[in-house]
Amino acid sequence: MENADNDGKVILRKVLNVGGSSSLISLPKSWVKKNRIRKGDTLVLQEFPNGDLRISLPGKAHPSREVPEIEIDGMGDRELEAVIIGNYLMGVDYFRIITKLESLTTSQRKVINNALRNLLGFRVVSESPRSLGIKNVLDPSNFNIREEAKRLGILTFFMLKDLVQALKEKNLKAAKEIVVQDEEIDRSYLIMRRLLMIACNNAVVAKRIGIEDTSFCIVWSILLKKIETVADRVVEIVKLLPLVEFERIPGEVFNLFVRIGKHLLALFEGFLKLYYDEDFNGTFELKDLELFEELKNSLTAKEVEHSLNLQTAFALERICFLFEEIAKYVEEQIRDHIHYELYFK
Repeated sequence: MENADNDGKVILRKVLNVGGSSSLISLPKSWVKKNRIRKGDTLVLQEFPNGDLRISLPGKAHPSREVPEIEIDGMGDRELEAVIIGNYLMGVDYFRIITKLESLTTSQRKVINNALRNLLGFRVVSESPRSLGIKNVLDPSNFNIREEAKRLGILTFFMLKDLVQALKEKNLKAAKEIVVQDEEIDRSYLIMRRLLMIACNNAVVAKRIGIEDTSFCIVWSILLKKIETVADRVVEIVKLLPLVEFERIPGEVFNLFVRIGKHLLALFEGFLKLYYDEDFNGTFELKDLELFEELKNSLTAKEVEHSLNLQTAFALERICFLFEEIAKYVEEQIRDHIHYELYFK
């Protein structure tokens, strides 16, 4: 018996008893043909706590997903970039970008190459005046979700540490160099988003990247996004620094401002240890976050007391707001850690 919707996604099968001790179901003919299943092939069965049973293909990361051709005539630069990144995140392994005009323009090729720089594994593998073939060349087995999240966390921690040091030294040149570090974080974040997207529906890929239960893909997705967002907030702070007239800030206001940065750095370091340091036996006290709030309020009071010029006061307030956002991300992750402690441990 077979009953499918218009897309062929819902299929019913009767269970057959064979030899009194075995039960069989038949595989959908269209699925067998599409994936070239042959007699004697091995399939992967994954059993879930809710009783579901999932069938996956072994031997390759996931069934090859290809979009043969994408015509880009009439697309703007942003739309073209979005098409490339979108195919990457959705797990597409190969596609060709084509034009019906005489050739791809220099501007189009520049947008494509700039987009590919941040997409680990995506490479141009064929090229002609009117087309580019883009292919994924990475094996998911080269990545482990826990190690990659730890790496992103450490990279972000050092971005934050360099920022606090630049603030302490009033070194705007050093602060500007921090922005470059964000590019590596973006690349790593995008490859893990891609793999998590695939892993949600493929137990083989999930296991290869270190996820035993695909239901936890969403947990890792949220964690990675929070870490990547912290890095983005650091970049925003760096861009605000030229507005701050450091030499005109009273010493007690400046010292309090630096103290807030140092306390935030300590909070983020505590978060990393809690998640990734196997030898860490301490606890993370949410009262540490209350101290952060007290420091921020004290800074606002000092700004008013010393009547800072509007531009500097605005910049400091905006920076403190971004610091506060980072602190909130840390608090959310600590609470999530309580919920998922058994999984992470």
